[in-house]
Amino acid sequence: MPTTLFSVFLPLPSRYGQYATPTSALCALEPKVILKNSLSLHPISPMYHSIPLPVPLRGPLLLFSTLAQNFTIEGEGEGEGEGETEFTCEDFKVGKCKGQKLVDGVTMPLVLQPPGEPKNSNDMQSLLLALEKNNDWFKQMIIKNGAVLLRGFNVRNAEDFNDVVQTFRWDHVPYVGPALRTSVFKQIWTANEGPLSETIAFHHEMVLMKPYPEYVMFFCEVPPPEGGETPIGPSCRVAERMMEEFPEAVKEMEEKGLKYTFIAPPQTATSTFTGRSWPEFLGSPDPAEAVKKAKANADIDVEWLPDRSAHLTLAPRPLTMVFEGRKERKVWFNLIHLMYNKEVASVTMMDGTEIPEKIVRRIEEIIEEESIQFRWEKGDVLFLDNLAVYHGRRPSLPPRKVLVATCKVASV
Repeated sequence: MPTTLFSVFLPLPSRYGQYATPTSALCALEPKVILKNSLSLHPISPMYHSIPLPVPLRGPLLLFSTLAQNFTIEGEGEGEGEGETEFTCEDFKVGKCKGQKLVDGVTMPLVLQPPGEPKNSNDMQSLLLALEKNNDWFKQMIIKNGAVLLRGFNVRNAEDFNDVVQTFRWDHVPYVGPALRTSVFKQIWTANEGPLSETIAFHHEMVLMKPYPEYVMFFCEVPPPEGGETPIGPSCRVAERMMEEFPEAVKEMEEKGLKYTFIAPPQTATSTFTGRSWPEFLGSPDPAEAVKKAKANADIDVEWLPDRSAHLTLAPRPLTMVFEGRKERKVWFNLIHLMYNKEVASVTMMDGTEIPEKIVRRIEEIIEEESIQFRWEKGDVLFLDNLAVYHGRRPSLPPRKVLVATCKVASV
């Protein structure tokens, strides 16, 4: 995320003060320079000389690292509690929830609550006004933390949830995929309607589709009596750990790309969470039209089977991705663990090379180890950066009603 830099601190040489522009000053700096941003809590050491920059600089820190090598960059909120000072806003109070974690110096999810005592029926109107007023700030919080949980605002139903989503004026991304879902109200759909007794594996929303959404929002209308959490996690951590443990295998999969296959039935089957029929999946009951839509809308190849099922091939697809504005870190942007060696699905490298089972099992372990989960409360609204954070679903006792919205086509 862009960071505002106000001063550069460096050892001894006050002569660098002669430089008239931020860029020339930065280029002249020697190793061991410390860039400190406006949010830094570190004191200025007398060992360092300060060069005030003529104007605040805005831009990714990576940009400045290329201008002057060997920077030590401080002030990114390292340590428990530091991050919260970065998120002050008079219309929201930073709260806490059981299960949240500190990930790379920021809290996930960031919990935002009403600034004062709950006002019951007025909470929704106050929330909408606060979101309208702080729209850009709130978007920055989603990118900064990966997940933002609104709690205590008396969001009651799909209509309220839709009003919350529409304050951002994001383009709606209609759902495409095998999950069982129903349109509820305007941009709002049910979350996966598969059996509550089943676990839904971790994934990025519509990760294999083209396009995929940048933001995913969940609303808890009816919290489950037990279980039913929507765990989340940082995909960059999964990518980094996999590259550390299996550097050669990761390199091979990145270079070759991935190929997925999936069988969609002619009629929807409600007994599984991936039982959506191909007419619904592909957007047309007419086979010829469905083939055209599949290729044009999501780059899917279709082959018809004797039982009228559709054999879908999605290829090539990436192993990892790097998205603009996400600190230039690779994210684990695939479904290897979800579609590996399943009855109706498979995944291999693009050339047909099998992925070793030990790697798939380790992927599952790392994703679980990095996961974060909290208990849903009625009225919760969870915003996820779909380009950085994965999510899933734990088994649940009924009733459970969680709705979802997917917005803004991601730019790659």
